[in-house]
Amino acid sequence: MRAFLALVAMMGCYFAAGPASAEPEPYQVPELCKPDAEGRTNHQACFDASDPNSPSWLLAAINLGSEAFWKGDIETAAHFYDLCDASGKQTFSDIGLHANRAAVYRKIGRLDDSLRDARYAWQLAQENKFDMFGNPLSERARFYALMYIVETFHDANAPEFEPVVRAFLATPARDEMDLENQAGILTEIGRYDDALKVSTELLASFPDHANMQNNHCYLLTLMGRAADGLPFCENAVAKEPDIAPYRHSYATALAALGRCEDAEAALAVARQLEPSVVIYREPLVCAAP
Repeated sequence: MRAFLALVAMMGCYFAAGPASAEPEPYQVPELCKPDAEGRTNHQACFDASDPNSPSWLLAAINLGSEAFWKGDIETAAHFYDLCDASGKQTFSDIGLHANRAAVYRKIGRLDDSLRDARYAWQLAQENKFDMFGNPLSERARFYALMYIVETFHDANAPEFEPVVRAFLATPARDEMDLENQAGILTEIGRYDDALKVSTELLASFPDHANMQNNHCYLLTLMGRAADGLPFCENAVAKEPDIAPYRHSYATALAALGRCEDAEAALAVARQLEPSVVIYREPLVCAAP
């Protein structure tokens, strides 16, 4: 999603299965890959201590990719995701992995790769499975997996788009974070009236929330109401100036209002903050003053 989503940690993990054999050799997990007394694992230390393509190396790579994704570091996320098996057949994978990776690849313009992962995630969702072992899929995991893949199907004009939209809207939103993300997705796929209804209700309850203000601004701008949206963008940028999507929303609103130099300056900051995101590299269409 172009708008800055309220992300939730939904881990996708890889475990190398390896070729089948009658008596597989036991794998010795490096000490640095074992959780500490509080159950935490240093995935970078584990990655560095593991042999390439070993089970612990693959697991650490996917976890490092997921951590980077949640932090908004899309370039690093793609780097670690690329180290792992793409198909999900040679290694263990779950719906979170494929949905997260689909979102990352879409952001950097690799739509074919994104579509591949989105289809793996959608297959698991249809089967109500969290992973290849058939563990059940929770409503929370379903919501976020569908959220991350729906834009890929939209951008690819894929036949799965409408079924995925219906499944996403049928999955209950648990809290304001879910509603915020639902509004963002509806915006991205062009269902503006539905998105505006949700966004307006959220802002009534959380009038000072920077992310909600940003998304509301971007939505109003897309609806041709940039003058109404601009104050929300200004507030979001003032609260959190180093968030690239906020800068991009601000630039979009300014361009729609004919403030071309200001729009280019805001877009330049977004590009500097997240240079690998494709949409920030696209030129703005500035309205005549």
